[in-house]
Amino acid sequence: MDDHAQGGRDHPGAMIALCPNCHANKTRGADRSALRERLRCVAQMLDAAVVQQEQDGPRP
Repeated sequence: MDDHAQGGRDHPGAMIALCPNCHANKTRGADRSALRERLRCVAQMLDAAVVQQEQDGPRP
């Protein structure tokens, strides 16, 4: 997840929804760098799963 406010991509693979408390922690928390990296990995993994489902087509 690349911060959109700092020029990050506006793409599902680069975004994840956060509650206000988690967003504040991501932005100003003591462990913000580690949290941003974890969230980036999760967003990419979820986006890849959606893309794979779209490529596989409907399940029988």
